[in-house]
Amino acid sequence: MSSRLTDEEYEKIQTAHPGLRLMRIPTAAGEIVIRQPSAQEESAFQTVLFGPGTNSSVIAWRNLLIATTVHPDRQTLAAWLASWTGLAMNNRVIKTMKLIRGEADEEEAK
Repeated sequence: MSSRLTDEEYEKIQTAHPGLRLMRIPTAAGEIVIRQPSAQEESAFQTVLFGPGTNSSVIAWRNLLIATTVHPDRQTLAAWLASWTGLAMNNRVIKTMKLIRGEADEEEAK
């Protein structure tokens, strides 16, 4: 697994995003920090998720991950997604995104 954030680094990210729920996701590529999605982001996610097409689920989760990631920066995340092609569909990533959206409770995500 690549580098993890220190507590001090995570505190800086929290300070930069006051009033938002944030969650950390350790992945093989590195640690990702996501924020709660806006109502518009959630609506776009559900439109794609439940839309036609065989890849709609993959596209929906990937788009939501990109939209809600506050760490790393977009360029780094894009590189991670290119190198770690299953990252957006990783169970830990999806479980954390379900938690922050309120789709799952803490107990369900374990």
